[in-house]
Amino acid sequence: PSAVKTVPRSIFPEPDQVREGSTVTGMMDNQTVHAIVAQVVRDDVTLDFNHPLAGKTLHLEVEIVDVR
Repeated sequence: PSAVKTVPRSIFPEPDQVREGSTVTGMMDNQTVHAIVAQVVRDDVTLDFNHPLAGKTLHLEVEIVDVR
């Protein structure tokens, strides 16, 4: 939950092109960050910086090929 932030729509180079569900890339503290646009409401955009698999249940199928 702490990786979700609401920012002004005006900070985007093309504010009218921001759409829910799209991925945006930017710089934060000299690092490239990726976020998913979670919600667009008038002049505000809510960004989700969590990994896309965060909070989901993962089911893995593995094959053991060697035991040492």
